Amino acid sequence: MSYLTKETDYAIQFTLALKESDKDWPLSLKEFAKASGISFLFLQRIAKKLKEAGLIKSRLGADGGYWLARKPEKITLADIIEATEGSFAVVSCAKNKSCPNFSFCGQKDNFFELNREIKKFFGKKNLGQL
Repeated sequence: MSYLTKETDYAIQFTLALKESDKDWPLSLKEFAKASGISFLFLQRIAKKLKEAGLIKSRLGADGGYWLARKPEKITLADIIEATEGSFAVVSCAKNKSCPNFSFCGQKDNFFELNREIKKFFGKKNLGQL
């Protein structure tokens, strides 16, 4: 991953909307899609990933919708990014060590350090702060 994708951007927007929504009434994905101008089908895929990661919950039916599964302070940007992108890294070798030059690369330590700092940054930022 060299940048955060639209999927992650929309996942952050959606979770922030859930944070701001009425705590007693789930947020409709269709209503959010319409209000935000994001494709409903794309949001369904995002919501599925967020739900599988344990970040949101849902209920079907006329009064159905989505809400946060945890307090906003307990959901970090790292949680959301990893739910949509998987494990992230600044370069592929920092993610899967599959580079053919890995064993003798002179820069891998710098990339691993940068990756740790980015993960730490995203891990410190939570929905409650945004």
